[in-house]
Amino acid sequence: MPTHPTQAKAALRQQPRVDAYCQRRLTHQRKHDKKAEARLRAEAACAVYESAGPPGTNATDTRGLLSAKQAEDEHVLGAKLAHALGYRRPSKQRGIRILALDGGGSRGVVTVQLLKQLQQVAFPGKEPSDVFDLVVGTSTGAILALLLGTKHCSLATAEKMYELLLDRIFVKEELAGEARLLTRRARYDERHIERVFDELLGDDELLGASGGNGPDVALLSTLLSVRPAKVALFRSYELPAGSRYPGAARLPLRQALRAATAAPTLFTPLKIRSQVFCDGAIQANNPAAVALHEASRLFPGQKVDAVVSVGTGERTPSLDERIVDGDISWDNIVSQLIDSATSTTLIHDALLDLAPSDTYFRFSPRVDNDAIDATDSQTLAEYRRAALDYFGDAEVKSRARACAAALGL
Repeated sequence: MPTHPTQAKAALRQQPRVDAYCQRRLTHQRKHDKKAEARLRAEAACAVYESAGPPGTNATDTRGLLSAKQAEDEHVLGAKLAHALGYRRPSKQRGIRILALDGGGSRGVVTVQLLKQLQQVAFPGKEPSDVFDLVVGTSTGAILALLLGTKHCSLATAEKMYELLLDRIFVKEELAGEARLLTRRARYDERHIERVFDELLGDDELLGASGGNGPDVALLSTLLSVRPAKVALFRSYELPAGSRYPGAARLPLRQALRAATAAPTLFTPLKIRSQVFCDGAIQANNPAAVALHEASRLFPGQKVDAVVSVGTGERTPSLDERIVDGDISWDNIVSQLIDSATSTTLIHDALLDLAPSDTYFRFSPRVDNDAIDATDSQTLAEYRRAALDYFGDAEVKSRARACAAALGL
């Protein structure tokens, strides 16, 4: 990508070169639609700009007329613009790397710990935003996807921010959760989570939020306004041609994240214009398969080097929790249906059969407590310990080393 705004402006003014570049590409690819032309113009402008070299290498450089802050701001703006128009820096000598983050409420603590352990083995000295081309998150995974992918947070920073957010999202009030569920259709007051997202994200728009230098990010939600309900994606990029998932990009980050984290029974669904959205967990709590499809449309023709799927931990139900003869109350049936809908193992089992073993890597431990709204220090400590113990297993260590080889860092 360009390294300085004044050169970007100069490059964009070199219209004949841009036009010639576009014409050659359009003739070669036989694409005449407006979307293809816009994408090629963005790529052409960036290519011309890159050929000019870094600031200070030519006599027309006017960097001295701008303050460092202005230069930085304009560079970010230019990068976002090129990214939003569809420009992608071509991958060199490697394939696409995908990170898929499961939903699971406060068990996202497990996800962060697993990523920290994987970092030591597979990408030491780097952060997820340096490694992956596409990050897709469901529910709590959507929060982490934004922190890691669009805010470029280190894992250490993301861990601190995430745990601070939990106490402010799952606010216990005088009206008990069950009573509130009956009167307001949700256990928690959505005003708390909306206030947190507003403070964290402000008025930033999702489109181009990665700044052109980070990974593309997609937040998985469920569109309730159609029957049957379907997966919807809130993207930091324009809808790629051929994607089977509807969604949006031109909306505030906070609104997209609210739609992606509106967990049934915990928070009320969110209406955006005429559409109603809730947490993506009831469609794809494990977003790995959705991420693979999206990558095939976002980076057509490019091979996938690695799909890293990170869970929030899973618990095997005890015998007394399973439905047995005579125990067919509606409470048990509804509970069973919700557990089935949010299961992450079905996607994992399918990808084990369909994806190459040297490309797909899944990390998710067993946990004794699968509460999704726990915020007490003891439970969070249990989640961390489960992740650490999991990475102590020889088979998991071997898988992490294989993942490192696939990432090629």
